[in-house]
Amino acid sequence: MEANWNHPTLKIGEVARRFGLNVHTLWYYKGLGLLPAARRESGYRVYSEADAERLAFVLRAKRVWGKLFAHAHPQEVCAGG
Repeated sequence: MEANWNHPTLKIGEVARRFGLNVHTLWYYKGLGLLPAARRESGYRVYSEADAERLAFVLRAKRVWGKLFAHAHPQEVCAGG
């Protein structure tokens, strides 16, 4: 049985470890609008695989665009289309 791509199952610490980030960095990205608001499940912040994929995109964009990325409006960078 496959996991639902959009079902939040990853705790914030798991996502941070997966990408080698600090939990505070994820909170910062959330505040910038780069990540969706984490859903709470039993008091934990949780993310879906789709959220993790979005974070991977953000990190790739940051690496590729460097300082230019810092001057772009975060929602414009992540907006589809």
